[in-house]
Order: sequence, then C-alpha cells, then structure tokens
Amino acid sequence: MNLENIETRCLNYLRQAANPFVPVRTLLAHCLREEPDSGITEETLVDFLRAHGEVILLEGPPEAELDGAVGVSGPRALLKTRRPDPSAVLSLLREQMDMVRGVLERMAPEAEQETDPARRAAFDALRERAKELADKIALLE
Repeated sequence: MNLENIETRCLNYLRQAANPFVPVRTLLAHCLREEPDSGITEETLVDFLRAHGEVILLEGPPEAELDGAVGVSGPRALLKTRRPDPSAVLSLLREQMDMVRGVLERMAPEAEQETDPARRAAFDALRERAKELADKIALLE
C-alpha cells in the first residue's frame, strides 16, 4: 500500500468534490478504483485521514448504533482549506437529524413497553433532546 498515492488521490478528490463533506466510503471507492490492489481498507483510510494535517474527519456514531439508518452513516472528510457553503452545512445537519429521528422512531415501540422507569426516562430525555436540536436546526433555515 502506497500511502503517498492514496494521499494524493484523496486530497485531489476532496479539492474537486462539489460537496465539501465527502463520505470516507466514497474516497475509499475512488482509491480502490484507481489502485484496486492497494490493500487499503476503510479503517486504515479513516486512521490516515484522522491524523492528516489538511483534513478534518467528521465522525458520527458507530454504524452498529445506527440500526440500519439510511443517510448519514459513516465518517466524512473535509479539507481544512475548503469553507463549506452554509447550505451544505445545513443540509448535512438536516440529514443527521433525520437519521436520529429514524433511530428514535424505530426504538419507540420497545421504549413504550419499557417497565424500568430509569430506562424509560432516558429514552424520553433522548427524544426531547432530539426535538430541541431539530428546533434549533429549523431556526437556521
């Protein structure tokens, strides 16, 4: 695996992408398309990008916690030199909020059957916090 080639490919892709928030899976696919025998894995690429001085890595919850959520799963990379358009940031926030709502909706039937008051209160607090965040995001529009 030649990290210099992978670095060049990733940085070029990040410079040219229409949306400055690029899913790491997209970068990985790009690298593997160019050099299929590189042996790079998503985990290796995430570690490399996390330590790279020109890249910001935006990481969400582990995919296992998303319970099949569609949309914003997995980390995204952003070049430090690219100032994202406010509409792109808002779009990303909306996507993430939709993912959170989806997970909470899927958890709701089980939470409503919960007999442990502490666990039920914790779920209700999560739901309330999600509503507060959604309201704050709506104010940005």
